[in-house]
Amino acid sequence: MKLVVTVLLAAALMGCAHIDVIHDKSTTLERSAVLGIIQSIAIMPIQEDTGIPGLSSRMETELAKSLQTQFPSTELLDAQTVSSRFASADLITMYGQWRAGYEFTGIVDPRTFQSISNAIAAKYVMVVHPPQLSREKLRANDAGYAGLMGDSNEVWRTDLEFAAELIDASSRSIAWKGSGHAEYIRSPGKDSDSFLVVTNDRNPEIPEYLGRLVTAAAQGLAHQLGQAVDSTLTAADPPPPTPHEQAPSSYVSVTIPANSARATQSTIVIPTAPTAMTRCPALGVDLTKLTVTSLGGVDGLTGTMVLAVVPHSPAENADIRQGDILVRIGDAGINEPADVLDAVARIVPGSVTPVKLTRQARSFWVNVKF
Repeated sequence: MKLVVTVLLAAALMGCAHIDVIHDKSTTLERSAVLGIIQSIAIMPIQEDTGIPGLSSRMETELAKSLQTQFPSTELLDAQTVSSRFASADLITMYGQWRAGYEFTGIVDPRTFQSISNAIAAKYVMVVHPPQLSREKLRANDAGYAGLMGDSNEVWRTDLEFAAELIDASSRSIAWKGSGHAEYIRSPGKDSDSFLVVTNDRNPEIPEYLGRLVTAAAQGLAHQLGQAVDSTLTAADPPPPTPHEQAPSSYVSVTIPANSARATQSTIVIPTAPTAMTRCPALGVDLTKLTVTSLGGVDGLTGTMVLAVVPHSPAENADIRQGDILVRIGDAGINEPADVLDAVARIVPGSVTPVKLTRQARSFWVNVKF
């Protein structure tokens, strides 16, 4: 009998365990094929909630931190910087009108958006809608709480959710749509001396825990966007072609010698009559059109090969080497040297752009600062 009573009492006391937890419920609602490498992103100012002063500014700050952590190589313009650019370009009124129309219709007005995006000068624009903050009482069992008291007045759930869209500035289309959503559940505590549930331990006031909710929701949204970008890039990369044993007789194998401490020797197969050289001063490389029939066991590759790298150039600083094949610059596919010139011409000086290379049958990305 004593054993039974002891077990029941222990179970009851353990059931009084205090619950204080935040769940990430962020989600991706839509992902477009135009979503690609995020070279730069601008966070539009978030509309202030008059009921909770300072909530929007907290969201802007945490969202900027979370996005920069998720995309460390991305140029990020926070909401304060964007507002300053609007003010400098005298676009505050125009932005307000565009934003009101977008909130109402969900349609990107190309006429006003063009002026707005030109002032921002970012590849992607993130629009965050006003947050929804709600609280409700729960039955204790619904919150995973079980103890001596199951008073529903003592268990609360608080939700903070905000929807967001990522707009491609060049195509003016929505590249990604999702939400940052954090759920906070709090149950009664217990008195450390008497082991009794504290009946007056209500859900704390919003200012006491709002910061945790905002941080969790911002991190959740950034994580969802990161997963969407990774999925899009993985789907865009075709599987490696089937290797063959010998190149056709119209191709010859040559060894490109190292010309600097960074360059390494690599044997590739190039056409017997390569095309003329093209120089790209902004990147700091000499290029030629290349059809590779066999490269380290991978066949059927076409692209643009780096013939030489200028010392101390953006290419050398990013560890682009002689013999590398340029596959993509940002979102632009590279098939010939002219594609490199076109892609580089659209890059803002001082920005960082991802470049995809193939080197000895291995494809990878490097970040190039122009």
